[in-house]
Amino acid sequence: MAQPIKGYEGSITVNGTATGFVNNWEVNLETEEKTVGPFIGDGGVLYTYTTSRKLAGTLEATIPTGRDAGQSILLSGALNSANINIVLVTTGGYTITVPSGTISTFSMTQDAAESVTLSFDFSSSGSFDISPLVG
Repeated sequence: MAQPIKGYEGSITVNGTATGFVNNWEVNLETEEKTVGPFIGDGGVLYTYTTSRKLAGTLEATIPTGRDAGQSILLSGALNSANINIVLVTTGGYTITVPSGTISTFSMTQDAAESVTLSFDFSSSGSFDISPLVG
């Protein structure tokens, strides 16, 4: 019987650098669709097709003492509008690769009762890959 994948099993790399202290990440597929029709003699039906798509997501991390190299790359990418390579791996699950991602926003939060966290919103600029895909 299959077992659920543990949420803490995985890895995140940014420009080839392992990124630690990541609390969570989320990726969403965003598509743009167009609809055409109805056409004469076609029963009044509409046809919908996808014209474009991109991945958009969020990554949240806790800042460790001495900072984290991968987190620093994300922060630098946000401040310098640089494209960065993001690879999100779920051990035993899927690998999401964004070869040329952009950081659209970031926020830093410090709470006296908690730790200091960074949150980044990113999206693909060009191609992306999710593997393995079956069928």
